[in-house]
Amino acid sequence: MLLHLREGEEIPEHQNRGAITVHCLQGHVIFLAAGEEVELTPGLLISLPPEVPHKLSGSEDSLLLVTMTDPPRADESRNAA
Repeated sequence: MLLHLREGEEIPEHQNRGAITVHCLQGHVIFLAAGEEVELTPGLLISLPPEVPHKLSGSEDSLLLVTMTDPPRADESRNAA
């Protein structure tokens, strides 16, 4: 998903059922997760495991490429063991 975050815009704290990656393509974003603050600038890529609360704030107009994985289904989890 391509996410456009405007300067001053915030995405409130949330979490995803699957793992995510966030790649900053343009701009500057403050990414807060697990008590840590990361400044995303063009070229930086971060990843988060499932269920980690996080929020974002645009320091300037920014473009982010967000990739989300589907969480494992219950029947897949049983078969993996």
